[in-house]
Amino acid sequence: ALIEPPLAVYFVLVGALRGAGDTRFVLLAQVGSIWLIRLPLAFLLALTLNVGLAGVWTANIIDITIRATVLGLRFRSGAWQRVRV
Repeated sequence: ALIEPPLAVYFVLVGALRGAGDTRFVLLAQVGSIWLIRLPLAFLLALTLNVGLAGVWTANIIDITIRATVLGLRFRSGAWQRVRV
């Protein structure tokens, strides 16, 4: 249940930015977030700190929240309006 609010915000922002043609930023934000936040954090929590599946879900929640924040900042900056389609 904790992941639902940031996930909803993330879906809306991804759709808005993709619809505006800012697909490159969305792609880079997703790839960077998965490889730099989700996977290392899930490994750390689940295996190194022995939190298990709860650690994987915690990493997922943190990743989606950070990704929604980054995309929200991109949307608020208006940089997506200058992207040529």
